[in-house]
Amino acid sequence: MQVEQSLELLPISHRSAFQNIRNFLAGRLLGATRDRALMDELFKCVFAKHWLLKLPSLGVAGDSSKSYRASFAHVKNVLPGIFLAADEIELDPVSLQYVDRQFDIIDLEKCRADIFSELYEAFAGAGVKASEGQFFTPTVAVDLL
Repeated sequence: MQVEQSLELLPISHRSAFQNIRNFLAGRLLGATRDRALMDELFKCVFAKHWLLKLPSLGVAGDSSKSYRASFAHVKNVLPGIFLAADEIELDPVSLQYVDRQFDIIDLEKCRADIFSELYEAFAGAGVKASEGQFFTPTVAVDLL
C-alpha cells in the first residue's frame, strides 16, 4: 500500500499537519494508549528530516523509509545525549511516506514556531497534559498579550 500521490495537498499550519499525522498514524495502529508512542516516533522523524535536508547524501533515492532510518542513525551519532543507541524509527514505510509528505508541505526548516511544542500539543491529549500539571495558553492569546 502506498499513500495516494494524486491527492492535492493544500497549504496547512504546522499544528494541522501534526494533527493530520497523528490521525493517520492512530488509524493505522491498534492499541490502547498510543499517543505517547506516536509522539516519540514523530520526534525521531523531525530530527531525521532535519538532517536529510541538511545532508541529502544521507538519503536513499526513492525510498523515504530507508532515508529516514539512515538519517536517524546519523542523528544518534551526532546527538548521543538525545536518543539512546538502541532507539530506532519504528514506523512502517507507508507511515513514513505520509509523514515525509506532510513535512514537505509545512517546510520544517522555515518554521518560525516551536515545532516541538506544536508536536506535543497535537499528540498529547488534554488528559495527559493535565495529569502532568501542564496547561497551555492558546498561541493566539499569547500573541495578543
